Amino acid sequence: MRRQGCTALDKLRPQFDGIAQVDTDNQLVVKGGYASDPPTRFEMRFIREGDRFGLSFIDVHLAAAPSTAADLRAILSRPGEAHSLAVAPEQMRAVRAAMHALGVAVNHRNMDEFLDAGIVSRQWREHQTAAQLAADYRNTIATRGDFAMLDALTPIIVDAPGRNVQGVTEVTGYYSAPDARIGFRMGFIEEAGALRLLNFSIAPPRRAVK
Repeated sequence: MRRQGCTALDKLRPQFDGIAQVDTDNQLVVKGGYASDPPTRFEMRFIREGDRFGLSFIDVHLAAAPSTAADLRAILSRPGEAHSLAVAPEQMRAVRAAMHALGVAVNHRNMDEFLDAGIVSRQWREHQTAAQLAADYRNTIATRGDFAMLDALTPIIVDAPGRNVQGVTEVTGYYSAPDARIGFRMGFIEEAGALRLLNFSIAPPRRAVK
C-alpha cells in the first residue's frame, strides 16, 4: 500500500461486515469500513502472539458510496438528452482530463498509468494501489470499450457542481456516445492551486433511452 493519509479516520467509528472470521492460516480476518467521504474500506488480519493479537496484514482503500451507483443508473435511464448545466472552465477541463486519464488506463489495462496522471490527487495516490483500482474498476475494464473516443465528446453535466462539507467539489454527468451513455461522478480537491481528482465513480456504457 502507498504512504498513508488516513489520520482523519481516527474521529470516526468503524462499521464491521458481520462477525470476524478465521482463515486457513489461522488468522483473524476483520472487514469493514468508515463512513468517510468518499467511504473508506478496510481488511485487517491478525495472528495470536501469546495473550494478544498482532496485525499481520492491512488493506485500506477508498470506495464508491453505494448510493452513487444507483444515482448513475438513474441518470443513464433518463429518456432523451439532458440539458447540460454550465460549469466553470477549470471544472470542465478537470472532468475531461479525468475521463481521459481513466480511459487511457482502461484501454491499456494498466491502472498505474491512471495513478501517475497529473489530474489525480496526491491524496488518492496515497490511499490506493493500481491493483486495488483494477479490482474497483473491473466492470469498466471488462467492457473492453475504447474510452479514448470520449475525448472528442463534451460531457453533459446534470447536477450543479457543489462543494461538500469535506471540501470536495462533486461533478455528476454523462457522456453520450452514438449508441450509449457513460455516467460518472467525480470529486475534486484543490492541490497546488489546481483541481485534482479524489474519487471517480463510473457507470459502464448503457444503451441510451430514446
